[in-house]
Amino acid sequence: MIRLSAKHGRVRVEATGGSLAARQESQLAYWGFRSDGASGAFVCDGCDPGDLVPKLVNYFSRENVPYVLDEDAQSVLLASQVASSALAGC
Repeated sequence: MIRLSAKHGRVRVEATGGSLAARQESQLAYWGFRSDGASGAFVCDGCDPGDLVPKLVNYFSRENVPYVLDEDAQSVLLASQVASSALAGC
């Protein structure tokens, strides 16, 4: 299972039990994530969570990778969805 968190300009992807395939780790690296060492987490500092969290949710959904969002990541995703629907209504 993957745990997504977003706080203070940092997005963190915690992969437990070898949840990510090599191609998925490569995709995270392409998006600017770096491995956080032995913790098995991937971190992106200074990125835009409003852009990255929805992208991660879509990607993991397409890849059939189970994930959970912490409260902050859920708020970021909701704000992004509201902004997208507001733009679609214009």
